[in-house]
Amino acid sequence: MPLPADLLRRPIAHRALHDRSAGRPENSPAAIRAAVEAGYAIEIDVQGTSDGQAVVFHDEWMERLTEATGFVKDYTAADLGRITLRHSTDTIPTLPQVLAIVAGRVPVVALLETSGAFETLPEWVATPGLQEVYVGLNDLHLSLHQRFMFEPLALGLLDGVARLAKAQGLRFGFGGIARLDGGL
Repeated sequence: MPLPADLLRRPIAHRALHDRSAGRPENSPAAIRAAVEAGYAIEIDVQGTSDGQAVVFHDEWMERLTEATGFVKDYTAADLGRITLRHSTDTIPTLPQVLAIVAGRVPVVALLETSGAFETLPEWVATPGLQEVYVGLNDLHLSLHQRFMFEPLALGLLDGVARLAKAQGLRFGFGGIARLDGGL
């Protein structure tokens, strides 16, 4: 399935159009709205929760982006929805909330980079409004405690992701950048 022209002719807002000084942290509802208003495609990071839901949040752990501690996958979606993001009044949004904000006005690329996102993919891959799933091999292999960046590919883990994406009519891709001393 070729990439849509819409995705190729406009900038892609990595983690949405974030700007902490403007109260728009990465992957926040405010950053999502700003990207939509600018007409930019959006790359978001998906994390799985303890109740099998999908939230939009970059890190596996809470500390860098919130005052909370621990791993995202150990919280429920409802609990995460009550946690305020640093430099903002926004809370951690669910994938359906983000896709409702976008409402099909710009392309959205969901990035799968963690064990939590991988483990809950069957629950969130069918979310209405989702168009593409992209796997970041470098972060995923680290999250899965694997030694080499291409282990998820060699072990057939991406075959399952591709099957699930294809069954939903979604585009699917993968890539990653390895450190010089690892992942090669």
